[in-house]
Amino acid sequence: AKAVLEEIISERLIEAEAQARKVGVVEEEINSYLEEIARRNSLSAEEFEKALAQEGKTLAQYKQTVKFEILKSKLSSTYLKSTTAVTDEEVQQ
Repeated sequence: AKAVLEEIISERLIEAEAQARKVGVVEEEINSYLEEIARRNSLSAEEFEKALAQEGKTLAQYKQTVKFEILKSKLSSTYLKSTTAVTDEEVQQ
């Protein structure tokens, strides 16, 4: 139960940070990701949904997971860009 609570808190914090940084995920990105996963596994859309069901997940649940993973990736990229910026002075040194 503690791990689930920590995961929920982590998700909320990441979502809040994403909003603050104006980082988001659009449905098209999620669908593209899902299509790629299905393609790599040689599955049709219907077969993909059946595979998810066998794991006890719905497509909607999996889409939410994918959305969160894409959001984390985008936030990570944002942090890396902001921390690796080099000023002109640093270049001169």
